[in-house]
Amino acid sequence: MKISLYLLVLILLSGLAVAHAESPQNARLIDASEAGEVSAVRELLSAGASVNAHSAIGKTPLMFAAQEGHLEVVQILLDHGAVLEAETDDGCRALFCAVGSGHLNVVNYLLERGAKLNARTRSGCSVLSIAVREGHTDIVKLLLEKGADTEGVDGDDNTPLMLAARQGSVDAVKLLIDAGAEVDRQGRYGGTALMKAAYAGQVEVIQLLTWSRAQIDARDMDGATALIWAAEQGRTEAVGALLAQRANIEASDDEGWTALFEAANSGHVETLRLLLKHGASAKVTDASGLMPIDYARQRGYKQIIDLLE
Repeated sequence: MKISLYLLVLILLSGLAVAHAESPQNARLIDASEAGEVSAVRELLSAGASVNAHSAIGKTPLMFAAQEGHLEVVQILLDHGAVLEAETDDGCRALFCAVGSGHLNVVNYLLERGAKLNARTRSGCSVLSIAVREGHTDIVKLLLEKGADTEGVDGDDNTPLMLAARQGSVDAVKLLIDAGAEVDRQGRYGGTALMKAAYAGQVEVIQLLTWSRAQIDARDMDGATALIWAAEQGRTEAVGALLAQRANIEASDDEGWTALFEAANSGHVETLRLLLKHGASAKVTDASGLMPIDYARQRGYKQIIDLLE
């Protein structure tokens, strides 16, 4: 079973709790909260266990309960004074734990209790970004309904829409667009959601974004368009989808490279074949005075050389 990096970190951090809790009693409270043992949690709190005990990295019983989806335990802990916005060393909070694990009912309850909707981790991740990244569309919908910021960027300068586009999360893309996300927002290096979808070969997302009036020939900081991004990766279907939406087949980056250059240089035969079929020029030269065939010859790509000749 595939485990996301975010969930893997949560699991690894869980293992630190017992060894570093403030006392045996507090360690037992953390264990009981994580396991969802309602009676044990009540008894331990009555016996004086600290409701805000924490592991070595600051993870509290509330965070463990939220991560595992134990709603009743979450309610008990909050009613006994658990700090809702307590943070781990990396800025993770109970809401982040519930969102990352996909527990919609716990997420909703924490928000009702006043959890900060647009809080961020030390690395800049918002709960909306985490919900998108983990594929929890129902939580994405809830967060947007509650007014989550659609434009908050993560540590890599990606908005939630960019993350959804790259992953091919069509439903999340629809929700974000409907919520007013900026379709042509540029992130690091000038990349847009459309470029990221093209790079990853997410055809359905490309169609959705272009239907939502994304600028098909927008350029990144190097002058490259989404078509160039797709051709570089050999995403033939994505190239076809972009051309169907009238992407400029001869658009070139700051070095003079068109999509055909990228396909020829990287050895993407089928992508190059499609570009030629749609009329891409094989005689165009770049800033160095070289043509696509020159790069194919340097790399010994015989099929591409034959096509270009």
